[in-house]
Amino acid sequence: SKLPYLELEGQTYLGKDMEIAWMGIGDSESDKYPLQSRAFTKGTDLKNKLEELVIEGNGGGQVMESYQLGAFYVLHKTKMPNAIHPIFIMIGDEKTHPTIGVKEANIAGVSINSNISAKEVFDELKKKMAVYLIQKPYNVGVENDYTNKEIYDSWVNLLGEDHIAYLSEPERVVDVIFGILAKETGKIDEFKKEIEDRQTDDQVKTVYKALKTVHLLPAPVHINAKTVGKSTMLSPTKAKKSRGLLS
Repeated sequence: SKLPYLELEGQTYLGKDMEIAWMGIGDSESDKYPLQSRAFTKGTDLKNKLEELVIEGNGGGQVMESYQLGAFYVLHKTKMPNAIHPIFIMIGDEKTHPTIGVKEANIAGVSINSNISAKEVFDELKKKMAVYLIQKPYNVGVENDYTNKEIYDSWVNLLGEDHIAYLSEPERVVDVIFGILAKETGKIDEFKKEIEDRQTDDQVKTVYKALKTVHLLPAPVHINAKTVGKSTMLSPTKAKKSRGLLS
């Protein structure tokens, strides 16, 4: 429902040529469609591409999903010849599986001889783009929940605290995405002014709480406002003309 606003406001950070590639990440151990990727696009086609994703919602009961498979696909199969600083944003509530196996790699269209650790995959991906997780609670409405904390700590090990936004209210997810884009383009002050003019105090408080660790450190030194207008955003996936796996 907030897709038009996501694109319009997103352009204030990434420029008029911003494109988004949607990805659906499930569980390779239990889902029929554990990995789905759509081509980069913009405008009215964004809705069409988003609706092509199949939502299964099975889950294997092990508090893990195949985020490492999505990252592996992005690392090896996305093409972004015009992107200056692509951004990969995952939204999820579970841990990633610890490795990429040979059969799993085949799902992504890549051949490997032995297992690769998830940490190695994410470490390589972070060399190519900014990688973030918006973590929603696994157990909703439970304060100081052990499982939520365990999941959070596992992602800290992969991405670092400054690349994780823990968001308890899904209605604010688009605002949190804007906060991430603001961090990466050095526009946090503009972001804060815009959201405080538009949202209620409670809504602003929720967003700022989610972005607390993300905004704690300054933007990477190689990112500045001069790059705006030629960046690309992956919202759970990054690819200029990536081939969709859903056919």
